[in-house]
Amino acid sequence: THNLSDSDTVAAGTTDIIGLNNITFEGISPTVRNEAGLPSLDEIYGADRAIVSPRQNALFTRHAEEDIFNSLSNQIENLNLPPGSLTGRTVSINISNSSGVCTACRQGLNSDAAPGVVKQFSDKYPELTIEITAPGQTPLIVRGGTTID
Repeated sequence: THNLSDSDTVAAGTTDIIGLNNITFEGISPTVRNEAGLPSLDEIYGADRAIVSPRQNALFTRHAEEDIFNSLSNQIENLNLPPGSLTGRTVSINISNSSGVCTACRQGLNSDAAPGVVKQFSDKYPELTIEITAPGQTPLIVRGGTTID
C-alpha cells in the first residue's frame, strides 16, 4: 500500500502473543521508507528508542529489523502483560533481503560484540522465540539472546 520498490529490505512479522496475534508488524529500511515518503524511525520511535543499531555508519542503522522490533516492543509494553505470559510464544518475521539478516542486526548473538537489534529484542524478552526467515536462507532462530537450533 506504500508503493515500495525492491531496492532494499522490507519485513513482515506475526506473533502468537495473546492480544497481538491478529496484527501484522511491518519493518521498512531507510531507503524504501524515504522512497515511500514515510517518516524516519527517529520521528516514529524517537532517537532514544529502546532498540537501536549499535553501529554509527548510516548503512548499518534503521534497518527493517530495527523498525519491526521497536513496533513489536511498543505493542508488548502497551499490553501490560502479566509475568510469564510471553513464555513459549513466538515472533515470526520474514525479511525480503535474500542475504538474510545483516551482520549489524545479528551482532552479538554468539559473541561479546555490542548487541545488534535482534539480540537487544531477545535480551529484553528472553522467553520469546524469534524466527527470522529470508528467501533462500536458513532461518535464524533466537531465544534468550542466543541462536538456537
